Amino acid sequence: MHKHILYQYVVMLFLMAPVANTEAASNNQYGATAVPGEFIVRYKDGRASSNSLGKTAVSLNLKLRTEWTSISTYHFKTNTTGDDEKILEELKNDPNVLIAEPNYLVKAFDLPYYPTTDNIKAPESWM
Repeated sequence: MHKHILYQYVVMLFLMAPVANTEAASNNQYGATAVPGEFIVRYKDGRASSNSLGKTAVSLNLKLRTEWTSISTYHFKTNTTGDDEKILEELKNDPNVLIAEPNYLVKAFDLPYYPTTDNIKAPESWM
């Protein structure tokens, strides 16, 4: 169940953020703000070996934060500041990489409505 929800979140992230955007510290066309120094990378099928991940991490000074191996997608973070555009460009130029983009923050458009929760002030807890 949790993997299914995580998969949907990652797919939503890819759909909301344009692949061609190389400005890691700016908003995308949907208004989502990128987290400075963080990248989401999807490798081509079968090319995300531990060796290729290690080379990417070492050469670009990246730390692996999260991995979704079933969809060959990884969340990297760098400790260097100001090099986001350069790192993103190098990730995109890697022949093993299918998609590389900044880690965009996304928010729900609206809160869910459950008629039975009106008495417990549930929307305040979601804010």
